[in-house]
Amino acid sequence: MTVEIRSLWLMPCPEDEAFVASLIGELATRFGTPNFTPHLTLRGDTNATFEHLHDDARAAAAASQPFAEPIAGIETTQAFFRAFYLRFAVSAQLLGLKQR
Repeated sequence: MTVEIRSLWLMPCPEDEAFVASLIGELATRFGTPNFTPHLTLRGDTNATFEHLHDDARAAAAASQPFAEPIAGIETTQAFFRAFYLRFAVSAQLLGLKQR
């Protein structure tokens, strides 16, 4: 039996996405690594059904207002999918989304 693993991402506004994507592209070219889409993982590596995640995302979006958070830092790890990432402080808005 195959288990499907999903994640729920928060996407940046178009201007921020373009800026961060350009940085990621430059680093990917420089270090010969894959390019990836800028995102903030709200819920990662879950085997929840698509329908359940869809319902959770709709409820969270309905209960939230747009917000902006500054980047608190840039960090790296040896983990393949977290080799480079931006750190954000856990604000009330972000915490609320993650909990929903």
